[in-house]
Amino acid sequence: MSFPLYNTFKNNSDITNKELTLNEKEELITMIDSFQKNEHKSHELIYALIRSHQLEDDSITYTSLPYECKEQKSGIKFNVSKLPAKLQQILYAFSKKHVEELKSEQSVKRF
Repeated sequence: MSFPLYNTFKNNSDITNKELTLNEKEELITMIDSFQKNEHKSHELIYALIRSHQLEDDSITYTSLPYECKEQKSGIKFNVSKLPAKLQQILYAFSKKHVEELKSEQSVKRF
C-alpha cells in the first residue's frame, strides 16, 4: 500500500540519508509543537509518514508503534534521534512545508 504524501517527500531529490543537525532537530520539534493543539490532522500526518517509512523501507519486525514511539494520553511521542536519517529529513521537509501552508490558510481566513 502506497501513501502519496510519503512518496512525494521520499522521491524528492533534496531528501538525503544524512541525519539532521542538532539545530534542525530542534527546529523540527518546534515546528511540530507549533501545530495547533486541537488540530490533530497535523500530528496524524506526521505519524502516517513515520509508519509509511517503516512499512516501505525497513526490514525490521513491525510493531504497533515504530521506532520506539510511545503512546501517551496526549498522543504518540517519538524521539527524533531514534528515527532513521532519511525519515528525519522527510519529517523536516514536510513540517517546513506544512507550517507554510498553515500560515497561508490563516492569512486567507483573515479576509
